[in-house]
Amino acid sequence: MDNINSIINDLKTDLNALIKRFLTIQSLFEQIKILKQWETSSRVEAIQRGAYFFTLVKISFRKSIEIDLHTLYEYKSKTSLIKWLRRARAYAETGNNDFSKLTSAQYIKAIDSHLKRIEDNSDLIKKVKDRRDKFWAHIDIEYFKDPNKLYTKIPVLESDLEKLIKLSREIMEYHYEKWFDADLTIEVKSISNIDEVLRHVRAFNRVWRDKNLSRNGVQLYVYKKDNYIEGSSLKDSSHQFIKP
Repeated sequence: MDNINSIINDLKTDLNALIKRFLTIQSLFEQIKILKQWETSSRVEAIQRGAYFFTLVKISFRKSIEIDLHTLYEYKSKTSLIKWLRRARAYAETGNNDFSKLTSAQYIKAIDSHLKRIEDNSDLIKKVKDRRDKFWAHIDIEYFKDPNKLYTKIPVLESDLEKLIKLSREIMEYHYEKWFDADLTIEVKSISNIDEVLRHVRAFNRVWRDKNLSRNGVQLYVYKKDNYIEGSSLKDSSHQFIKP
């Protein structure tokens, strides 16, 4: 009995660990999507203020996403989603029923369908693995000399990554419900951080270009100082703003 409880606790603990890792993947992916939304003619001025930085951000986030997705779907890894599904299946085969209204046979059938869905995406998963092995985590001489080959020889679109993210989310939500007897929607609550930063950048750009403010005595450069003192932007503290 103690051994059974230990197996159950390990499966629950590891499922929670997988979900936490997945939340990082999803969060990074959502930030990239937000950055893309700012690359339009009406919003790009904010991105242009730190164009090189935001390019590095997107590359770094993409690298982390692909490396972590590879780990999530790596069948040899002891910490992958595939390994967890196989462990859960092995436990169900013992005849124990801890699956929230499902029989062991029904749960095994559900696991097999999830493994089949993963297998159906094996070509895409292999591409993610190859990109990790040849460029992101290690680097082949071919890609070292010409990094653009990563995108021409092993193309993986954002829609491809989204497909794998959606698949893993649906699988983990299903099994969380069965093991914890509770509904779970895996989503990132605070994903608008970069959006908020860019809105502030755009707002200051607009203020900086507003000649009415300088005519009314506002010294905008003061706002850029590290030792800014509130109210110090006015040339004369007694100055009253005049409507343009």
